[in-house]
Amino acid sequence: MAVQVNNDMQQSRLNLLQNSPFRTEDVLSLSVANDFVGHPFKPLRSSKYIRLSDIEIPGQSESLTVAQWNCHLNSNHHEVTRLLDLYKNKVEVLGICESFVTQDTFLSSQFFPGYKLVSKSRSSMRGGGLTFLLANSLDYVIRDDLTLWNERKLETLSIEIELEKNRKFIISLVYRPPSANPDEFFGEFDGFLQRMSSTKLQCIFLGDFNFDLLNLEGVNLDFFNLILSHNLYPAVSIPTRITDHSATLIDNIFLSSDAIVECCADVVLHPGSDHLPVFCTIKRFGCKHKTTTKLQFRMMKAENLRKFKDKISTVSWQEVMAEKEDPLTAFDKFMNILSPIYDQCCPLKTATKKKNQPRKPWITEEILEMMKKRDQLFSDYLNCDSWEEYRKARNRVNSARRAAMREYFGEKLKSQKGDIRGTWLTIKSVLGNGKDSASTEQLAIGERTVSGRQEVSEEFCKFFTKIGSQINQEAKDQSGQLDTEQFDDNRGLHHSFYFTECTIDDITQAVKSIKSNAAGVDGLNIKAFKAVAAYLLPVILYLVNLSVQKGVS
Repeated sequence: MAVQVNNDMQQSRLNLLQNSPFRTEDVLSLSVANDFVGHPFKPLRSSKYIRLSDIEIPGQSESLTVAQWNCHLNSNHHEVTRLLDLYKNKVEVLGICESFVTQDTFLSSQFFPGYKLVSKSRSSMRGGGLTFLLANSLDYVIRDDLTLWNERKLETLSIEIELEKNRKFIISLVYRPPSANPDEFFGEFDGFLQRMSSTKLQCIFLGDFNFDLLNLEGVNLDFFNLILSHNLYPAVSIPTRITDHSATLIDNIFLSSDAIVECCADVVLHPGSDHLPVFCTIKRFGCKHKTTTKLQFRMMKAENLRKFKDKISTVSWQEVMAEKEDPLTAFDKFMNILSPIYDQCCPLKTATKKKNQPRKPWITEEILEMMKKRDQLFSDYLNCDSWEEYRKARNRVNSARRAAMREYFGEKLKSQKGDIRGTWLTIKSVLGNGKDSASTEQLAIGERTVSGRQEVSEEFCKFFTKIGSQINQEAKDQSGQLDTEQFDDNRGLHHSFYFTECTIDDITQAVKSIKSNAAGVDGLNIKAFKAVAAYLLPVILYLVNLSVQKGVS
């Protein structure tokens, strides 16, 4: 329990922290790393002690700093203010257990610049009470429906905060009186945790639980097992209450392991109370909801294509055709003219891909009802061990689903008799497409590395278009003439092939034969390309023939 202190008592506590047999250097040996061998206790990160002069200011980027302290807020408000000042008011949530704040207490937000007070006090007993100090910048809602108040067993105060859009948390401040019956507390607290879990929001619990997690025996172990059963893990791993004869870990912050990816918890060596304040900075958060996929697409409306066509019709390609030696340089000039017009007329937009999963066509209403019954029996099994009934329902659902799937595809294949394409599409939908989405992002060429889809593509083009000229060079004798003796009758020149210059008709037919609308590495959509193809044919013909002449593609 917290005790009211004066200056002399604060100094004696400071001396105790510095000179007791449980001073900082020795108390580290009581941490989880050494004393919890054989126990399942694995905090999210090993804690450390921080002196007031060594306090580190929490970072700004996507972090949340919460703290808990058991102290009398009415008489120690100046110490709390000093502590928050040392953290430069970067602490968003500070929970005070046994705050002794009552309706008659003259204490308001003016004592804590930058913070608002949310308190709940006892009505029939002295002492106790819970108080939140919340940063003014924090959006919060008091969750009375998640506040459990039994002054002899368990006191809780819950708030819901929103850090950013669709990023909500519930933070609960908890105090268990040391005289509370452990079994009665376990029953109340277990029900409370189930209610919190039903909100589907990520939860953080902080408070004074009066169970020593450095002594995992008896009721302490029962409490720890209860916490673990709700997928909660402690952030603090070192003693938070140090006296001249004991060092116990009874103040803690519990976090959901699947919600919190990275955090660090520090215990501040402060003489203001017989409990030490605990600070936890949650640096990164996991994500329970499904991530959305961003898609980029071009605006290909008739109006956009018309503007694109009008602008391309006025473009002069003389600069491109003036390049007589290097096809790649000519192509770069071509794209430098075309791309800005394309981006202006058909701008790139970003949209969120919806992940709506339609019901499989063979899942009937009858099967859906069977699934609901199966799910209900599974819930009953978790509560009263009715495994056999659940197993039978599960097997019935699986059998019905497989039979319905066979019947559906059987009828579909019958209806597609004589339709080879439709039959193979149906078979493919059953077997899956088997495609591997992996792509070559890097290419090692000698001692250098090429990265990027377009750069890798260009390197492949260079290799395959130059390999012919390299073989031709190797086939020449020293006089520069082709050594025809290396070709025998079976591998003569009649097996060779030659490129001839293309014509406008060749390019026109090639454009018409394109079936896909997918864009290439240059980002040019085929639909947009076909809309302006008539104006691009001369310059494309020039680029193709120059590439053939120079052996570059």
